[in-house]
Amino acid sequence: MHTRSADAVSRTRTLYMQGDAQGAMRSAEEGLRSRRHDPDLTYLLGASQLYAGRVVQAIATLERAATMRAVEHVARVHLASAYRIEDRLPEAYEQLDKVLAAEPGHEMAASAKAEMLILEGDFDASESLLEPFVERDDVHPTIGAAWGQLMLSRREPDRAIEIVRTASLDPREGPAGRVRPTFLLADLLDRAGRYDDAFEAYALANSLKGLPHSAAEQTRAFDTMINAWTPGIVERLPRTTGEAGETQQPVFVVGMPRSGTSLIEQILSCLDGVHASGELEYVNRAVYNMMSPLGLGTVHIITQPQLMMPGSVQELADTVLGQMREHGGDALRIIDKAPMNFRNLGLISALFPRARVIHCVRDPRDTCLSCYFQNFGSSISFAYDLEDLGRYYRDYQRVMEHWKSVLDLQIHDVVYEELVAEPEQVMRGMVEFMGLAWDERCLEFHNADRVTLTASNDQVRRPLYKSSIARWERYKDHLGQLERALSGEV
Repeated sequence: MHTRSADAVSRTRTLYMQGDAQGAMRSAEEGLRSRRHDPDLTYLLGASQLYAGRVVQAIATLERAATMRAVEHVARVHLASAYRIEDRLPEAYEQLDKVLAAEPGHEMAASAKAEMLILEGDFDASESLLEPFVERDDVHPTIGAAWGQLMLSRREPDRAIEIVRTASLDPREGPAGRVRPTFLLADLLDRAGRYDDAFEAYALANSLKGLPHSAAEQTRAFDTMINAWTPGIVERLPRTTGEAGETQQPVFVVGMPRSGTSLIEQILSCLDGVHASGELEYVNRAVYNMMSPLGLGTVHIITQPQLMMPGSVQELADTVLGQMREHGGDALRIIDKAPMNFRNLGLISALFPRARVIHCVRDPRDTCLSCYFQNFGSSISFAYDLEDLGRYYRDYQRVMEHWKSVLDLQIHDVVYEELVAEPEQVMRGMVEFMGLAWDERCLEFHNADRVTLTASNDQVRRPLYKSSIARWERYKDHLGQLERALSGEV
């Protein structure tokens, strides 16, 4: 390897290991300008794109890297992760099986496959795959993390706490690699009832994540959006015509992350004529496409609705509807359960005037704490600090109140605590809102033969339970900062 290339690889790898995905991408791209086919830089670019949440770009880059012998195996493992995010499970398994066929002891491939088996509920197969690796004296951190995930799902935390603690301190993966096992250690301690120890681990995991976020800038952006979407502007907005304007297929399940959106989608997926598509990115991409020509492509909300042109709105509506139908075909209702679409309800009302919106509501303390305990991707930067979380929740409430006051859009609130207390009554209300016939299978949602590729995978496989209600009380001694932010004191 040439010295210049070696320096570029070393610099990029260091940035990636430190968790600086943006810096690693820039470094890899710069190095690839002079050495277009460098395998290490190609792989590191794909891995950084994946870490930054640019999944489509990552797939293209990693597919190229997987053809390069020097990085083939590690590229295939990351490619499998990208495929999994895109719900392309057969292709993900294919990549991992190729690696394990060539190198049966490949820890990263084994742990990735084990975690996919966990998602599908095949705990025995996952344990059989992981056991030979766990029995070694030196357990690789990715194996430790997968074992921790398995024991969480089996509800046997004590079998994994020390293994995952060791993984969380392992220097081989760098600071960025310590994030996930540290979150898992916290989850295991929580499951074991060691709440003070768990909170300490959650706080460390969040500090290791270290994503930059400005609550003040976020509030200003939402203020700008709220002030821009006036009743007069909404009344004059262009509306789609034709099929997009008439269809009742789109259903958007929105709310704060960890407010019950996956649970609601799982329940509704039991109905005939409903296709549950998971978290789609099509509306977010539509926002980007609309803002980009204005030089506002990085803004994830529409702050200048008056610039929406009839032709562009119609084109976006037809495009998004076509994309949703690629998932749901001619189903009566196609669900997009991307929670953060609460920001985009103004655009949704213009694209699909007859769409339905189910708004998930949960106790703010439980919602925020559950977010703080979750290892999200880099797109949710507000979740790693309790004050930021409380301030974001207040902004979210203001946005939803505004949409309800200015939009002529069908919005149905589902309160998580009411769903747990009176499941059939609340479910029947949802189904009636959907314009569909009641089905008793909704009450048995946890038996549905469906894989949920979200943080709520474990929840939707279980009957409704009350232990997640008022969970914040177990941690109340640590939540002063959150309480002040939720009350508006900061």
